Amino acid sequence: MVVNATYFSPSEDELYDFGIGVELQGRFPISDGLAFGLAAGFAGWEVEEQSAMLVDGIETLKLDMSGSASLLPIGVSLFFQPELSERLTMTFEGGLRYVLVNSSVDMDVEYFDGATVAVFKEELDIDNGFDGNHCGRY
Repeated sequence: MVVNATYFSPSEDELYDFGIGVELQGRFPISDGLAFGLAAGFAGWEVEEQSAMLVDGIETLKLDMSGSASLLPIGVSLFFQPELSERLTMTFEGGLRYVLVNSSVDMDVEYFDGATVAVFKEELDIDNGFDGNHCGRY
């Protein structure tokens, strides 16, 4: 059994701030230097709290976002560990995870057109999906 800690950094999509997680892996040898693994973990992301206002003539639209998402990745990996020397080892991993997502991201919307104000709250739903991973460790 192996326990991995994970740090996720946002990409071009600035909806989420950083995230942290942990994963437990069971590794089962297939042959010398090759192993199969089963993995399950938990991670959490915080939404980058943000506001945006769009003004088009007399119409104004204001958006405020906040919340978080919890992730439960479950999947498989293949590990390759070539023999480099007695003192130096390296492990390469390639894997696939199905990620169950529980999101609680709220978006407050205010719309004003000069005569009417509309205010409503919307919860963003983030779908489950697949995630691939690859890494090297020494």
